[in-house]
Amino acid sequence: MIDIVICSREEAGAILCSSSERKNVVLLVSIGESHDPAPAGFRNVSPRLRFLFPDTNGEAGATVDDIRRLIDTAQAFADKSGRVVIHCQAGISRSTAAATSTPSSSAKGARTKRSRASSPRDSSPFRTAG
Repeated sequence: MIDIVICSREEAGAILCSSSERKNVVLLVSIGESHDPAPAGFRNVSPRLRFLFPDTNGEAGATVDDIRRLIDTAQAFADKSGRVVIHCQAGISRSTAAATSTPSSSAKGARTKRSRASSPRDSSPFRTAG
């Protein structure tokens, strides 16, 4: 069974820097803008994907190739067991969209969980309007 953990860059760093927290991570999907650093501990897990695009619905957002790469990778992990950590800056929009666009998010047995409160937008230190 795959557990999908959606979190902020800071929370991903805490997971990746802890040997006990990262031991069952089978995939890291790291999403940021070109000026954002990868989370702390980024190189502590493999495989990992790094996507660089802004949090926007415009032309500067994720490309078709980005989405294909994400879906292809998720399909390769559909039969595996472990945690998939998907993060963006705040753990609200890009990471959630990435998680829901993967085939494994709807696969039998897949569970999606947040490492933060049940209302991520309200509890995020990077809270945005909307």
